[in-house]
Amino acid sequence: MSIPIYTAKELAAKVFPKPAWLMEPFLQRGGDWLIAGEPDSFKSTFLLQACIHASLGLDYLFLRIDSPLRIVYINIDDNARLIQKRLREMTPKGQTLNENFFLACQPAIEFDPAGVEGIKKLAHELTPDIVILDHLTNLVVGGTSDSRGMQEYNKLQKWLCSQDIGVAAITHLNRSTKDNKEDKPLRRIAGCNQIIGVHSVISVHEALEQTIGHKFDRARISMERNKHTGENPDWEVELVKNEEHTFLREVQL
Repeated sequence: MSIPIYTAKELAAKVFPKPAWLMEPFLQRGGDWLIAGEPDSFKSTFLLQACIHASLGLDYLFLRIDSPLRIVYINIDDNARLIQKRLREMTPKGQTLNENFFLACQPAIEFDPAGVEGIKKLAHELTPDIVILDHLTNLVVGGTSDSRGMQEYNKLQKWLCSQDIGVAAITHLNRSTKDNKEDKPLRRIAGCNQIIGVHSVISVHEALEQTIGHKFDRARISMERNKHTGENPDWEVELVKNEEHTFLREVQL
């Protein structure tokens, strides 16, 4: 393995290109994004539908997509039949899926040396713009609270980013209880001491309780860490289902 090195003079004079957005305002080329959320807060629904749109070069909700993107989505939980059903339900009306979107459905891998090398091989072969890891709890050996397991994830994340690949990962947010309801969302991320420090952008999904007048299930998506712009907006989305399609739409606050 060669280690890139500059002289101080070379580095001081080097002109770096402006970072390119893949999914603005969350993920840049060669950047990272952690999506943390409670159960039933649409983490996977949001990211899968975002990837469908991104592979087609279409904006999605509040995400700006400049051009079609190649995406590898590694889903450790769901089998191919279930993901096929979701793809059919979530593809925008009038659009046809293309060959930019690759899915590994319930692969028998984890972030041990063999699993990490397998993901690197996929990245070499498929040359994606984005790799999705859904979700870290079942991919990191020992879980996201295990320091050794997180070291392997961090190595993989850094390698993917060094290849100009954007990395987005999903993890759990502990449910709100009377003991933690006053905690900031970042403190409720499972394994927070290990996981927060290795991500530049973190968004949090929180399920909203049903209230009178709410016809659809809702969630709040908030930007909790943003080292790119420092801005921390939030949005509300609701899940809509009809005979043919299932999709999230933004709720105007």
